Amino acid sequence: MLKKNIIIIIFAVICYSVSWSDDPLVEFWANGKKMSESEMKDRKRNGKTIKWNENGLKIYEIDYKDDKRDGRFIRWDIDGQKIADLEYKDDMMIKDSL
Repeated sequence: MLKKNIIIIIFAVICYSVSWSDDPLVEFWANGKKMSESEMKDRKRNGKTIKWNENGLKIYEIDYKDDKRDGRFIRWDIDGQKIADLEYKDDMMIKDSL
C-alpha cells in the first residue's frame, strides 16, 4: 500500500510540474500530424500560436500576450490564400489589412 501511495504522489508531482511548464503546448490530429502549437508562459499563451488542418496546411497564425490576442492574426483558406490579416492589441482588433 505504501509503494502504491508513493507512486501516486510521484505521478501527481510530475503532472503538476508539467502543467506549470513554459514548454510549448502542442496538440496533434488523430493521424499524427500537428494540429496546433502555442508558446506558453505561466500557463498562458504568450507569443505565437499556429494551427494546421489535418493535411498539414496552416489555417492561422496569431500572437498572444498574457493569453490575450496581441499582435498579428493571419488566416488562410484551404487553398493557401490569405483571407484575413488583422492586428490586435489587448484582445481588441485595431487594424484590418485586407
